[in-house]
Amino acid sequence: STAPGVGSFALVRFAPQASSDDITKFLESNNLQVAAGPMAGGLYKIRVAMTRSLKSNLADTVKKLQQDKVVAFIATIE
Repeated sequence: STAPGVGSFALVRFAPQASSDDITKFLESNNLQVAAGPMAGGLYKIRVAMTRSLKSNLADTVKKLQQDKVVAFIATIE
């Protein structure tokens, strides 16, 4: 287990049609963890990596995740 603020994070809003099973599979298959949420606007803070990633690496990861059907919105956060 990693401390709550350690790692690289993104904010994600899941697609309205995504079931809880779809979301669980998405998180597990991409080795993601929910760090906080739901927050205003249905956003969740997810840990994308256990360590701080280079901005370019994090952007590439988020771009890949955006293509999944369960994701309505995703953006990196500092």
